[in-house]
Amino acid sequence: MHLNDKTIRTALKAFLESRKPSPHKVIDELTINNGNAIADVVCIYKHTHCFEIKGDGDNLDRLKRQVQFYNSTFSRITIVTTARHIKKAKLVVPEFWGIILIDNTNSGPTIRYHRKSRRNSLIQKEDSLYVLWKKELIYLAEKHHLKHVNKNRTRKDIAMVIANSLPINTIEEEIASVLTQRTKTF
Repeated sequence: MHLNDKTIRTALKAFLESRKPSPHKVIDELTINNGNAIADVVCIYKHTHCFEIKGDGDNLDRLKRQVQFYNSTFSRITIVTTARHIKKAKLVVPEFWGIILIDNTNSGPTIRYHRKSRRNSLIQKEDSLYVLWKKELIYLAEKHHLKHVNKNRTRKDIAMVIANSLPINTIEEEIASVLTQRTKTF
């Protein structure tokens, strides 16, 4: 069986849901950095954990560009890939990224950690806030009683005020909380 995005995504989500602690929420295809990248799977815990899928038919050339966006956005990051791409993935992704290897067996896809992820020290407060919608940013600003924020300000301006006002740990927890509660009509 060919290990493509759909097969890997299904196996990965089942694997993540079976682990302790299980994520509060799993989001497919989360747009980040003002549309510059789309994270394949994002798990929400007390923080965000991005899982980037690279199947047998994928090309890893785009990964170098994605790395910079993921590094500035997520608390933790893991690449999920096949034996075909493992060597190149280890050369492209930073040491703090996790690496999950997915193999095909007679009983279906099997997943194992090649390397666990570690805390991302390159995360940028403002970039991480760009996973939120404008209404969600206004909600956060009001919740923390931040002045100079109103509905007439741009999303970028509101994110900047929040980034300049709150510590990174608070921002990470607030993003996780808002994404957990997110509905299409927030």
